[in-house]
Amino acid sequence: MTGFQFKDQGTSRGWRPVTGTVLGACLAILTLGASLAKAEDVSSIIGTIMSSDTGEPLAFASIALYRTESVQDTAGTAVGGVLSKPDGSYRITIDPGTYLIKASFVSYSTKKVTGIVVEEGQATTANLSLTPDAIKLQTVEVSSYRIENSDVSVLQQQRRASAVIDGVSAQQIGRTTDSNAAEVLQRVTGLSVVGGRYVYVRGLGERYSSTQVNGAMIGTPEPNKKVVPLDLFAAGLLDKVVVQKTYTPDKPGEFGGGVVDVNTRDFPGKKLWSLSFSSGYSSGTTGKEFHTYKGGGLDFLGIDDGARALPGVIDNLARNEKVVRRGALSQAGFSADTIGILGKSFNSSWKTRTRSSLPAYSMSGSYGDEIHLFGQPLGFLSSLTLSNGFSTVRSEENKYDLDEGILITDRAYDGVTSSHSALWGLIGNASYRLNSFNTLHLRTMYNRSAEDEVRILEGPNEDYGRIRRNTRLRYVERGLFAGSIASSHFLAPLGGSTIDLRFNYSRADRNEPDRREFSYEQYEDIKYDYDDNPVDTLRVWRLSTRFPSDGFTRQFGSMDEDARTPEAHFTYPFRQWSRLEAKFKAGVSHLNKDRNFSWRRFYFAQPVFRSNAVRDSVLALPPEELLVADMIGGTNDTFRLTENTKFESDSYIAEQDVSAAYLMLDLPLHRKLRSSFGARVEKARMKVAAHDPFGITAPEDLFVANLDDTDYLPSVNLTYMHSERTNVRLAYSTTINRPDLRELSPFWLIPIEGGYAETGNPELKRARILSYDIRFETFPELNELLALSVFYKELINPIEQGIEGGAHPLIKPLNAKKGEVFGVEVEARLGLERLDASLTSFALSGNVAFIDSETDVGDVGIQHTSKPPLQGQSPYVVNAGLFYASGTGRTTSSLLYNVSGERLHALGVLAVPDIYEKPRHSLDFMLSRQLSGARLKLSLENILNDDHLFEQKQPIDGKAMVTHRSKRGRSVAIAVATGI
Repeated sequence: MTGFQFKDQGTSRGWRPVTGTVLGACLAILTLGASLAKAEDVSSIIGTIMSSDTGEPLAFASIALYRTESVQDTAGTAVGGVLSKPDGSYRITIDPGTYLIKASFVSYSTKKVTGIVVEEGQATTANLSLTPDAIKLQTVEVSSYRIENSDVSVLQQQRRASAVIDGVSAQQIGRTTDSNAAEVLQRVTGLSVVGGRYVYVRGLGERYSSTQVNGAMIGTPEPNKKVVPLDLFAAGLLDKVVVQKTYTPDKPGEFGGGVVDVNTRDFPGKKLWSLSFSSGYSSGTTGKEFHTYKGGGLDFLGIDDGARALPGVIDNLARNEKVVRRGALSQAGFSADTIGILGKSFNSSWKTRTRSSLPAYSMSGSYGDEIHLFGQPLGFLSSLTLSNGFSTVRSEENKYDLDEGILITDRAYDGVTSSHSALWGLIGNASYRLNSFNTLHLRTMYNRSAEDEVRILEGPNEDYGRIRRNTRLRYVERGLFAGSIASSHFLAPLGGSTIDLRFNYSRADRNEPDRREFSYEQYEDIKYDYDDNPVDTLRVWRLSTRFPSDGFTRQFGSMDEDARTPEAHFTYPFRQWSRLEAKFKAGVSHLNKDRNFSWRRFYFAQPVFRSNAVRDSVLALPPEELLVADMIGGTNDTFRLTENTKFESDSYIAEQDVSAAYLMLDLPLHRKLRSSFGARVEKARMKVAAHDPFGITAPEDLFVANLDDTDYLPSVNLTYMHSERTNVRLAYSTTINRPDLRELSPFWLIPIEGGYAETGNPELKRARILSYDIRFETFPELNELLALSVFYKELINPIEQGIEGGAHPLIKPLNAKKGEVFGVEVEARLGLERLDASLTSFALSGNVAFIDSETDVGDVGIQHTSKPPLQGQSPYVVNAGLFYASGTGRTTSSLLYNVSGERLHALGVLAVPDIYEKPRHSLDFMLSRQLSGARLKLSLENILNDDHLFEQKQPIDGKAMVTHRSKRGRSVAIAVATGI
């Protein structure tokens, strides 16, 4: 992209074409499958042949098939065979029966698998892992063949990886009560989730973690965060989630805590369909008083249907002109009559109402198959999930000021927040093999979420000297599309090299239409008798008139971000001096991202009343009776629409370009010592400029930030394979962390009730991160793991939030001098039959991470602590799970526990202490039972119902002072699922 191109802010509803595109793709895939799959289903054996040493697929391995008389038969009669494809996959179409497979490959031991039962019209999966001759020479025989499950697959991926990774499989997700990727990832060693959606890897904030979808980088719908909120991804769409914790050059250079790769479900190689539905009860919400207001007809889909949109007359008359009343000596602005028309054009709904809360519910469905098109296999999968949740949370909200070294209460509010959340997502994936050497892939995914919220705060406010009631109506919708077109090419003449080409595109949008807010204050009116003697005191609520922002305000915000990434990767496999497998890999990519952000702020200036008595009488009316058409106009005796948008900072446009190239070598130095090393070079350019939609400021006077850097990023990963199941790993890397586009922007995020405004910093520099890791891991059995990791990270110029002094302090990102992170991680997954044979059906999983960090902010800013820990970093994270599976697998259950240590939530100013989020203990239970044709699942969440608690400490005696306290409530859900 060259230069800035400002998009029309009034029509940035990017979800409509994107949603239509993805829905069209999914429908096309389903239609194609239905039209082509007319032939009867055939019986077959499918699978993948891989190297047990590297985990790489083995192309053109020989698979011989023998028919046997029973599952115990180890000889059989030869009935045919095939060669595996370049990606290691194979398919054998065969009659129903019992079979034996022999798989062989040059310089690998032959593996024999017995007892494979093929049913009529069904595809049986048999994945095989061959061992290099250099490690083991004899034939490997597997009797009573059992299909490997997804847990085993992820653990074996961890064992074979050249870097340190952790992961969660779809099978493990199915044993939890988790509903989205953020909840799933809080089970992973060293990870914690902040705010229900942002994942912290190894204590490093969300800015230090990047997110990929099926290996592709994507944009974010969050204007104030650097990372993708992982609550956007419904758990039902996930195949697995893998977190890479040590760096390799084939990953983007912005690597701090790790890279989270969300893998969506892909085509299964055989017919698959499923349907599920669940609903539940929440102790704090369901059937109880729920606050709401008049919204739109598509709120259940997370889509505002226009009920909250900026009025058309505003868009037509004042798209590029600030809504202010025209002065006597100026032609700028609008006439009084026009101001009245504009004010009356807004949605007139201010009234909140209460009803009984509905129960939460979710539903999902998927369909996939593999068919033949022009004689070649075409695999496809479409999946859709939709959920709606309801919650009412009562809270305690306090703010303190420092008086003679003691914290005293400034505000003490009781709050109630009712929210309706909607989340839906769909994927449409297809893969087509052109021939034995070339394959095409299409992967599309769209996720959409919305939160519709009514928040009411009420309590004494010392700044006002009265009891105050603040009401906010807020609706936020977020959408994320990610799509990629990829091709894989096997080059037999070049020693079995492969070329992988891919073009990734993502679009993220966020829309916050018509945030409405108003405040009332409580007055005491004294009632007198005829002799002027006080006889009664009446408490009356009146609209607050102290500041324009206290009355009726409306705000409209939108953001859209597009990211495009073409990339190419070349892999050349070879044998080193001892004939051990090695590979050389090289690649190039280019990220082009652009963002448009706009915000408009309006308020209704209050009338000038003829007398105090009239004023008191009128302002005591409720909002729905006060701000009516007769009271709205353009003169001083009416409520007058006025715009207070900051023309120099409330809209900005930004672009980012990152060109990258890398070289890396995966090279065994010895049959027990594997190395993976290389380097990546990235040239990055970021530009952010304020956009004045009203043309008040000359372009050359507008805020502009530029960042232009070239970085060379080396990495080394060493793996000592003490045995086939035990590894010792060492790793070193240099990576970077760049500012977010928002952090370079001039936009002011103004607090709703208390707190400090936030703004950007054009002087930010990118941070550098030096990482050192050591890890011991052993896999006693295929589905077991014991691991110990120690890591240290040195941060140079880390970007952290600081507080800038002045009459009104500002929260502002800044470069600290340095930072350090040190941590230890321990993980165990073990079957309890080790303790006693009667415990064969039970397994235990647990992990704990201890993390310590410190940043040196120095004398930059007026924050309370000059060397605080990383914001949001927990000193410890603990997960534990007890799992049960019956011998037949028809009954499964799990008991899951999670807690994170206290973490820095907000910096204090000068002598005012910092605010910390306290640990919250979580316990969940799941029970699942397979019935005839369906599976039932019972989930109990938040059994302990622990407080969500934030505290400050008294400077003198360290006494805890609560700033926020709330409870989410316990919940129970029942789900039923069916399919094949």
